[in-house]
Amino acid sequence: MQKLIINELVENLVLNQSEDIELIIEAEQELKLSIEVKENVQCSLILMVVRASSVNVQLHCGQYSQVNLFAMNENKEKLQLINHSTVEEEASLILSFAEFNEAETSIRSVVELSGTGAACQMNSALLSKTDKQMTMTIHHHKSNTKSHMNHSGVLLEGGKLYIDATGKIDKGAKGSKSHQKSRALTFDQPKSATVLPQLLIDENDVEASHATSVGQIDENQMYYLQSRGLTRAEATQLITLGALMPIAEVLNDAELKTQMKSKIEAKVNEVCSM
Repeated sequence: MQKLIINELVENLVLNQSEDIELIIEAEQELKLSIEVKENVQCSLILMVVRASSVNVQLHCGQYSQVNLFAMNENKEKLQLINHSTVEEEASLILSFAEFNEAETSIRSVVELSGTGAACQMNSALLSKTDKQMTMTIHHHKSNTKSHMNHSGVLLEGGKLYIDATGKIDKGAKGSKSHQKSRALTFDQPKSATVLPQLLIDENDVEASHATSVGQIDENQMYYLQSRGLTRAEATQLITLGALMPIAEVLNDAELKTQMKSKIEAKVNEVCSM
């Protein structure tokens, strides 16, 4: 996998052939990154935010392309991450956000399904000991477009989580499908997690659904794990990993998936033990 270090204020990346790239963000100021994937190109993009206060990613997926963008925040400071993606005819985008750092984070993502048959799968996994905010929108402009959102969050003591998930289908986007699931698990008070699922539908011939659950960890489950010799901290780490680790399954490359799982496990254990 090719590795690129992105540290300029504005970077432009054009992909004309199928390849996998790791983009390492190390910027002192606000960074803007434009990625254009040409038609029929298949690629996996791993976006690792190592140092930055604000990252703005503009992604264009050309016709019949297949794009997998996996963004992981390893930054230790407050971060604002903005994404705007456009998906053209018969193209597909898997867009994932892994957010496990201990600082405040704001993520705003808008995906435009602008071509007939375009598809997007959006995933997020968040671990919070501070304030995490996500505003996610998938907008269906054309017919037979498909989207699925899957958001999972775990709140430790002192954590706050806000998720605003919106699926929007325009008039005339017949045969489109918009589905979403959101789950927040808290070790603190349930009121510290807010999930707002929204479906804005202007067309009758569509499929749309949302499912949301917010709740505290089952103390019986904690008791069982501790009765098997785990400390409370170890039980917390185990439950958290079970809730958040599945996001790594979106990666196709087996070696890369193993590496990402190791990164996630190390980061979760670090944050849970603080």
